[in-house]
Amino acid sequence: MINLNYLKNSLLPLGYQLDEKGELPIFYKRVLHKNPNSIYAFTLIIVTLDKYTVTIEGLNEMLIHRAIKAKAIEVNSYEELDALREIIYDNTHEEVKQFNIMVNFFETQMKEVYAHPIKSDEHQKALANIQLMIEAAKATY
Repeated sequence: MINLNYLKNSLLPLGYQLDEKGELPIFYKRVLHKNPNSIYAFTLIIVTLDKYTVTIEGLNEMLIHRAIKAKAIEVNSYEELDALREIIYDNTHEEVKQFNIMVNFFETQMKEVYAHPIKSDEHQKALANIQLMIEAAKATY
């Protein structure tokens, strides 16, 4: 079963930080890369543990900042910013094996995004794989 201790053991070694100040424990990780163009090139990854589910979400803060600066979007509240998150994974606490597979695959894709130039095949393939993860999460959500 996925609980707080399980997530600590799984995510802290991957560079996530734990924030327990809010209502729910949140793990987050910043990814420093140079892709301000793709919605799937996340600069912030958030893992939330609630009463029944564990959720992984991401957003590209550089892309959002550019869109705000260009006046393409307006963000006036936390709820509006929250709506810009992409759900990567959302499932119950019992799905430990699936969670592990998804986290490992997702982390591998994010390493590819970070490690390769934006125009490279590796970078583009990793973004396509992340997009597929998000589409699968939306299909089951």
